[in-house]
Amino acid sequence: MALIHCSIGSDALGMTTDINVILPEAAADIRKKKKKFPTLYLLHGASDNYSNWLRFTSIARFAEEKGIAVVMPEAGLSFYNNMPNGYAYYTFVAKELAAYTRALFPLSDRREDTYLAGLSMGGYGAVRIGLRNPKIFSAIGTFSGAVDITSMTNTEVGFMDDEATGDMMERAFGVRDTGVLKGTDADPAALLKSFENRSEEMPRIYQSCGTADFLYGQNQSFKNTAKEYRLPVFYEEWEGDHNWPFWNESIQRFLEWIEKEREC
Repeated sequence: MALIHCSIGSDALGMTTDINVILPEAAADIRKKKKKFPTLYLLHGASDNYSNWLRFTSIARFAEEKGIAVVMPEAGLSFYNNMPNGYAYYTFVAKELAAYTRALFPLSDRREDTYLAGLSMGGYGAVRIGLRNPKIFSAIGTFSGAVDITSMTNTEVGFMDDEATGDMMERAFGVRDTGVLKGTDADPAALLKSFENRSEEMPRIYQSCGTADFLYGQNQSFKNTAKEYRLPVFYEEWEGDHNWPFWNESIQRFLEWIEKEREC
């Protein structure tokens, strides 16, 4: 397994930014056969950065076992949005990142080989970016995701008080009351519903949440919306909280789910 740290330039951000990339040791054989890796773009949470997936989970071992490349970008506290008075992280992750990394590494550009996943804030980012770009991503993973952003202001966030949560939402979206985002392209439920009348194939979604997680209610709401519209969301829950042991298990299950989906 090769672990590569890069500082790459981003037109959207107007600066260089950090990413980590995992390439399985099959990379040499891949090049000889002129094949390219299926790729998972893996997003961090609000209290994390691009290094935390590597530091606190076995993602490197899982990627090696599955023969999949993993790209982990930095996104600050942006909620993967184009921040009104900050950086354009939505554009960076949704529009630039795949092109940049495919130019540098042997990564497949096929939709069926391209996946997007994340935890908490990154779970929101994966759902929003994936559903808005269904021609790029074939599968999405959201683990303990903030998948009902419209109720975020009223959610009791485990590591922040109400004032800090409001500050975070204002920085990311320009509003303290996220209820005003209902029905917009920032609202995961609205994005789900839009596929009822769209011609594009919706990316399949893997969703997990621990039963003790403070975002459990949001995840039930998202799951029920998908069920109402008969959309392809596979949901799992088990005893767990908003923490790394749960996400380590989630990423492993997600990669196994991808493998099974490809075989169908």
